[in-house]
Amino acid sequence: MEAAAAGGWVIRNLRSSRESHISSTAGRRSSSDGGFSPGRRTNTSTDTTPHHRSSLLGRPLLLSECNLAEESFEIVASALQSATSPLRKLDLSKNKLGESGGKLLSAALLSPNCKLQTLDVSFCQMGNSGVELLCAGLSKVSTLRMDQCCFSDNSCDLVASVLHQSANSQLRELDFSNNKLGESAVKLLCAGLRSPVCDIQALRLCGCKLNEKSCESVISALQSVISSLRELDLRNNNLGDSGVEQLCALLMSPNCKIQTLR
Repeated sequence: MEAAAAGGWVIRNLRSSRESHISSTAGRRSSSDGGFSPGRRTNTSTDTTPHHRSSLLGRPLLLSECNLAEESFEIVASALQSATSPLRKLDLSKNKLGESGGKLLSAALLSPNCKLQTLDVSFCQMGNSGVELLCAGLSKVSTLRMDQCCFSDNSCDLVASVLHQSANSQLRELDFSNNKLGESAVKLLCAGLRSPVCDIQALRLCGCKLNEKSCESVISALQSVISSLRELDLRNNNLGDSGVEQLCALLMSPNCKIQTLR
């Protein structure tokens, strides 16, 4: 309840900023990493000087577990589309996005003014339609976290296909941990990893209930191309003996750039 109340305070300040044509610099919050977060209230100055706006560059807006309503998503989406928005990281985890939230967020990501680099929608309830709408804009972010979203097979397919949707994709880090990847999603994921437009550098598939065959397919896809992958997380999946052998062969390849393996 406390996080939700504090999140509401941030949203109210964003609304006030929008109405006065000021970007989301109005609702400032301090956190351990220097972002806007539901926590102790600090200076609420609406200083909008260029120096003030530039000092916020790279600072995140943390709205995890804030029980956000549709109006709140509209305000956040509007802030992302502002030409003066300093937002580079947005944490919406543990909120119910739904179809309307996915649509609003996708429109914001596709805006030429949006400068968002990191999006966290872990533990969010979106539904198939919400995921489909959101996927249209996912190639615009460089880091995407979707841990434990309880996706259906169709939703997993949609997200997996993002890896090779666009030659101009900015996606470099994908955390899809703790979502059950079915056979079709694994095929789409592997097709993405083989795609020449895919430049993914960190792939986290921890707890995705991959069987031995699926693990082999993912590793085989990485062996078949000169991959940019630097980090691979396959924890809590059934690699099997053959999967381990393939993984060792991958690591020994002169083309392998993996530095972190979990």
